[in-house]
Amino acid sequence: MNTEPTVEQLAALAVALNRERQMTPTAAAEAALQHWRAAAAVLSAEAVRAEVNAKEREATAAAQAPLCDAMKAVRKPERFPVKLDEALRCWLPKLAGRTGDAFGLYRRFVADNERFHTWKLKGHGQGIPFDEWPAPPKAEVDKLFARDRREAFDERQFWQTGEWFLRWYAHNHTAEVAAARAAAGRRGGRPRKKAKARTSGNRKKL
Repeated sequence: MNTEPTVEQLAALAVALNRERQMTPTAAAEAALQHWRAAAAVLSAEAVRAEVNAKEREATAAAQAPLCDAMKAVRKPERFPVKLDEALRCWLPKLAGRTGDAFGLYRRFVADNERFHTWKLKGHGQGIPFDEWPAPPKAEVDKLFARDRREAFDERQFWQTGEWFLRWYAHNHTAEVAAARAAAGRRGGRPRKKAKARTSGNRKKL
């Protein structure tokens, strides 16, 4: 973009700056050019800043879109408190009737959440990267999962836990889809669809 003034614009600005006629015409023209370029630099920097902010907003919106879509799909239970089985049907209505799949996802959520919690308490202060922090023992995950199945959620807990769970689910689901597409691209094909779940009578109970 050309930011240099025309002769007419420079002359008009020089006249405005030299109203008291304390500068020679040449000095007024030089002052006008300096003012013009300084203003152009400020406007250019502001335009760049606005563009960066707009891109950051777009990136944030794109990153939050999966969670927003998941939260919009949540069904409110008919009454509270509500057990985990029903809560999962409300949080993931697309998995209604696929209790084993929903429980499997929630187990992974519990494991990841517990891993992050213990890392924050112990590993973070020791300077251990999160990627190097071990996953919790299966017995601990089973204990936490059983607790959540046993203790019903009140309305506050339903929405709070639901948002945490769906934030985790949206992040992991998006990452898994991206990985599947990348793998399919390397193979020159499309991601394979998961095989349909067997009837509930054949599923392994959790």
